[in-house]
Amino acid sequence: MKRRKSIIVETAGVFGARAVFFVVGLISSIIINRTLGAEGRGVFAILLLYPDLLFMLFSFGMGEASAFNIGKKVFSDERVFAGIITASLVAGAVVLLFGAGLYELLRVAQFKGIGFGMFMFSLARMPLYFFFRFMDYFFIGRTEIGRRNALIVVQITSYLVFIVLFLLTGRLNVFGAVATVNLSYLVVCLYGQERSAGVRRGGGSSGRKCEIRAQATVGFDSYMGCYVRELFHDQILSRFGSCGVVRGGVRGHQHGVDVPGSCGVDRFCEEFGSE
Repeated sequence: MKRRKSIIVETAGVFGARAVFFVVGLISSIIINRTLGAEGRGVFAILLLYPDLLFMLFSFGMGEASAFNIGKKVFSDERVFAGIITASLVAGAVVLLFGAGLYELLRVAQFKGIGFGMFMFSLARMPLYFFFRFMDYFFIGRTEIGRRNALIVVQITSYLVFIVLFLLTGRLNVFGAVATVNLSYLVVCLYGQERSAGVRRGGGSSGRKCEIRAQATVGFDSYMGCYVRELFHDQILSRFGSCGVVRGGVRGHQHGVDVPGSCGVDRFCEEFGSE
């Protein structure tokens, strides 16, 4: 019953977030269209289109890989999140370099009336955009649907807020419209990083998060021995709380922990939080 209620709440949250995105996005589009006019709106649309195309070209499935690694617990949350940050910075830098060459190649055909500085300014958000999209997959892998919905709402809401601020100050031209998009992704990335911190630390707890990986050697007994992760993981951590290596299913490396079974076990630990 509790699980069914959780599914209903998460489903309602998804529809609610999409509804907010649609309504706020519609309001934002109306303001942009009326302020920029037909020509300005066309230029703005091009400056929105190419970052999306370059993201699809250079993401290489890294978001899906993050969700898979989190869901299957292949790596710790901290390690996956560090990979997300690195991938966002590297991919963003590559897109900026590629975009500079793309502009020179298509300057006459596609970017008439769009200066090089304006085009590169529209691409300046790419590291943030990669980070935002990868965080989305991070929360999917963690099944943190509420936090994922919050990312969507914060991004589109901050976008509208910046549009209104630029409109009231008389700066809502094409450059200002692009700036509102960039600033909205900056806000949502800062928010997402803060929201993900509690998840990555296990809801704010401190200590050590260790992962035991078992590889069976030969025979059914060895296979059964590899259940050491499920059976003894919490007990070992609660009693000794430090990282070492347990091998051969015979004895703990430092603390003399007898671990039944005859499989090889590597225990990899990631330290986080305060002691």
